Amino acid sequence: MYTPKNRKRTRKYNAGYADLVNTGAALRRRDSHWRVTSKLNVILLVGVLASFGVLSLVLPKPTVSEYENRSLQEMPHFSLQGLVSGKYIEELELYYSDSFPLRENFVRAAANIQEDFGVDLGGRLHTAPDPVHQDETPSPAPSRPEPQDSAVPVENGYETPAEETPEIPTVADDGAMGEQYGSVFIYKGQALPLFSPSEQNSRRYAQAINDYHAALGDSAQIYNLIVPAHIEFALPERLQDITSPEKPNIDFIYSLLEPGIKPVDAYTNLLLHNDEYLYFATDHHWTGLGAYYAYQAFCEQAGFEPVPLESMEKRTLENFIGSLYTQTQNSSLLKNPDHVDYWIIPTPHKVEQYLRGSPYQGRETTLLGEYAKSPNSYSVFLQGDYPLTKITTNIKNGRKIAVVKESFGNAFSPFLVNHYEEVYVVDQRYFQLNLVDYMKEHGINELLFINNIFAANTAVRISEIERLRTQTFLPYNPPAPKEEASSQESSSEGGEDEEKASSSSKPEKRSGGYDRDYWEKKRDD
Repeated sequence: MYTPKNRKRTRKYNAGYADLVNTGAALRRRDSHWRVTSKLNVILLVGVLASFGVLSLVLPKPTVSEYENRSLQEMPHFSLQGLVSGKYIEELELYYSDSFPLRENFVRAAANIQEDFGVDLGGRLHTAPDPVHQDETPSPAPSRPEPQDSAVPVENGYETPAEETPEIPTVADDGAMGEQYGSVFIYKGQALPLFSPSEQNSRRYAQAINDYHAALGDSAQIYNLIVPAHIEFALPERLQDITSPEKPNIDFIYSLLEPGIKPVDAYTNLLLHNDEYLYFATDHHWTGLGAYYAYQAFCEQAGFEPVPLESMEKRTLENFIGSLYTQTQNSSLLKNPDHVDYWIIPTPHKVEQYLRGSPYQGRETTLLGEYAKSPNSYSVFLQGDYPLTKITTNIKNGRKIAVVKESFGNAFSPFLVNHYEEVYVVDQRYFQLNLVDYMKEHGINELLFINNIFAANTAVRISEIERLRTQTFLPYNPPAPKEEASSQESSSEGGEDEEKASSSSKPEKRSGGYDRDYWEKKRDD
C-alpha cells in the first residue's frame, strides 16, 4: 500500500539514485578529460622531442662554448676497438650532450638561477670587517699598498730600489664583498689568483738562475724579471690579508742572485700605473700595457731608451673571456669581458717558428697572431707558446738576447725587437735543446729570465729552467738496413771491417745531439 511513509522512502531512494547517476557522469567526464589531457601531453612531449631532433640535424654544430670557454666534443671516429673498449660510446654521448640544440642557453639559465637563488656553488663570501666603534680612530689609508711581513726572510746582497714616486694610485674601497672559488678570489668582476710563497722554491729558483751565470760566465749578461700577479694591485687594504704580499718575495729572490745578474724591478713601474688596464679581469695573464711597463723597467737595466707607445700602432681584439672564467664559471665575469690591446712593432723583422720535435728547422711566420679569437685572444702575442721563436732585425749593434719565459713573456718579448739584432724567445716548457750550448753556438750574449711570481715559486716551472741547462736532444735516426751475408765465413770475415766502417761513417754531432746528416737529408726529402 502506498502510504506517506513509503512516499518519503521513495523520494530518498530517488534522490540517492540521482546522486549516483550524477557521480557516475562526473567520473565519466573526468575520465574523458583525463584521456584528452593525457593525449595532449603525449603529443606535446613527442612534438618537443621531435622538434629538438630536427633542430639537432638542421642547426650548425658549435665547436666552442663561449659561456664555458672551452672546446666542445667533436663527432668521434668509429672503430671496432673503440666500440669494444666503450670509448666510442662515451665520446658519442659527450658529442650529443655538447651539440644539444640551445645548449648554451640552458647552461647559462641554470647557472643564473643557481646564483640568483643563492645556491652554493663552492664559493666562500668575504664581507667587510666589523664596524669601528665611535671611540676608535681608524688608521689613515696608506698612499700605496703596504707590503706585509714577508713569509720568507730577505737576505743581504740586494737593496730594494728607492722609491722616488710622489704619488701612487690607490685602490678605492666601497665596501664591496668578494667571493673565493678555491684558489681564485672574485672581487668586483675580477678573478684574482691567491698567492702563497715558498721559501724553498724561491731559493731554488734563484739558484737555477745563478747556475746559468756560472755556466756562461762573462760571455752573456743575465737579467731576471719576476712579474707580480694581479691580486697584488687590485684589492683595498681591507681585503689584502686574504693573500700573501708579493713584493717581499720578489725582493727575497733578487737578494739571492749573484752580483753579476741584473734584477729588473717591474713591480714599481706597474704600481705607478695601478689605475690603468694592466691585467685582465677574466684571465690570469697581464695585458700588453702591463708588459710594456715591465719593458720600460728592463730598458733601464739594459741601457736602452724605450720606444714610446704612441709611436706604435695600437690594435684591439674585443670580447676576450679568459682562463679564470673557465676555472670559476662565475657569471659576474661575463658582465666584465676583457679586450686585448697589442702594438705593431715598427722595426723591420723576420720571424721563424720552431716546432716541438724539429728544433733546427724553422718556418717563416709573423710576430703576431692577429687571427686569434676568444678564448685564445692572448695568443695574438707570438701566436701562442712555441718551443722557440727567432726574430731577426736590421739592427746592427752586436746584441743578441735569449728570453726564457712561460706565457707571461709572450706579451713582453715583441717590444725587444726594437733593440736587438736577434731575439730568441725560448719557452722553458717546450724547448728541447741545451740552452747554454745553443747560446754559445749562436753568439747570444744576453739572457733574460721572465716568469710570473707563481712560476718562480712552483717546483715544476723551476725544474724546467734547470733542465734547459743540462738536456740534450737526440732525434730519431733510423738504423741502416743490414745486408745479408752470402755465407757464414764471409759474415765473420767482414764483421770487423763493417764495424770500423760504421764507426768511421758515424755523422758528427753538434751540441745537444744534433745529427747534421740526418736532418739535412730529411730537409732535402
